[in-house]
Amino acid sequence: MVESGSSRIERTPMPDNDTDLSVSRRRGLARAYVGHSSARDLARIEPMFDAAATYRSTGVGDFDGRAAIVEMMAGFFDRFPDVTWQVESYRPLGADGVEFNFVMRATGRDGGEAIARPGVERLFFTPGGLIRAVEVDTNQ
Repeated sequence: MVESGSSRIERTPMPDNDTDLSVSRRRGLARAYVGHSSARDLARIEPMFDAAATYRSTGVGDFDGRAAIVEMMAGFFDRFPDVTWQVESYRPLGADGVEFNFVMRATGRDGGEAIARPGVERLFFTPGGLIRAVEVDTNQ
């Protein structure tokens, strides 16, 4: 859940089959992901991702695979050591997704001005509850 920038992302196609993920379970997984991200806890974030997960962001770019995603997040957390995300509600999206509006708040390591940046994030899960795709759009 990282962002800033100006390119557009394409929506992940919805799968043809249903999963066994209830809306409440998807919301719970999304809440946990946002909480771990706001705590900058990579040890808890990393196992939430499928090994072949994708991450598409208008701010930080495109990343394929859990290792690349975690490496990007580590760099982001280093750049913004006090970053947090505020989310009001989580909306179901298709059979395996959750969408939410957020406000990212941070101050850069270089002591720059405080940032408050809004965006929309979509998480898509495997049938087992791992994150298979992340889409972040900060062009709101």
